[in-house]
Amino acid sequence: MTVSTAEITDGIYSRLTGDSTFNTAIGGGATTAGRLHYAIAPRDPTTPFVTYNVIGGAPIRTMADDGYELRVQFSVYGGRAAGPRAVQAVMDLLRARLDVVRFTIANHANLPALEQMPRGPMLDGDTDDALWVMYTDYLITCYDS
Repeated sequence: MTVSTAEITDGIYSRLTGDSTFNTAIGGGATTAGRLHYAIAPRDPTTPFVTYNVIGGAPIRTMADDGYELRVQFSVYGGRAAGPRAVQAVMDLLRARLDVVRFTIANHANLPALEQMPRGPMLDGDTDDALWVMYTDYLITCYDS
């Protein structure tokens, strides 16, 4: 049985919001989710916040099994005044929850999340309300059995 993209994105949300330190770092609390948004952040968001989105995928065909890979991009945003180290601190918390871990999504156990292509902090824009942003991508491999 194949895991749907929605099940994977919901599983990622649960994995990240299950950590009180991560929630607090992005404006939540020990038991409330912070500013973690799928696909797009709300207009004029409060910083810091994180967005994530599926940016690609491809089927996998092996001699033993079939499946697919999804590439998920995470973007961590922080205000200009907070500086790039604040963005890096949130990214470090995110990576601690996702780097080379195995977790269950929709009754499919041991789905790996493997880090791919981290990119450094960059100033996004040149206005007074510019945001610091840091990106990283994860490759998630799902097999049908």
